[in-house]
Amino acid sequence: RPAGPWALGAITVMALSDAVRAFRAAAEAPGAPGLRILNATGPRAWVRDPIAAVLRNWWGDSVDLSCLERPGHEFDSVFDVTGIREELGFEAAVLP
Repeated sequence: RPAGPWALGAITVMALSDAVRAFRAAAEAPGAPGLRILNATGPRAWVRDPIAAVLRNWWGDSVDLSCLERPGHEFDSVFDVTGIREELGFEAAVLP
């Protein structure tokens, strides 16, 4: 179906237990100068079909999805989670 305003959020849901761990890790982290924006989600999309197929259904061919069509990456998250893993040591435990 067509993408809604929060469509990317709907396919990158995170279990409440993981969300609490992510927020706790951020609150307990030592202070550091600067501002960081970290994606707090799991490394896999919560979808039944390969993520490239879902996004192509929403956006057609206007977006390059080749990185999501590589073998082993068909269900990758649409958000990069390496920052939160490196900064706070957080990795989602509950995955689809």
